[in-house]
Amino acid sequence: MTMLPRSVRYFLGAAETLSAIGLVLPWATGILPWLTPLAAFGCGFIMLGASGFHLRAREDLMTIVTGLQVALLLFIAFGRSMP
Repeated sequence: MTMLPRSVRYFLGAAETLSAIGLVLPWATGILPWLTPLAAFGCGFIMLGASGFHLRAREDLMTIVTGLQVALLLFIAFGRSMP
């Protein structure tokens, strides 16, 4: 099993937490709703990297799960960016 350094894990955890807040809060409050698609693209980019990491580690099920998450995030990003 390949392990990432602690600092990278903390950074990714913080980035995923902030992107989750960015997915929900702007759209729910109506304050700066254009941030929601940006957060979805950012989180999708992180999850795309996670898919590559799981693929390289030969974790097939997690590769599929993160790939589905990327697809859902892209759906949110494009859906929320349309007028």
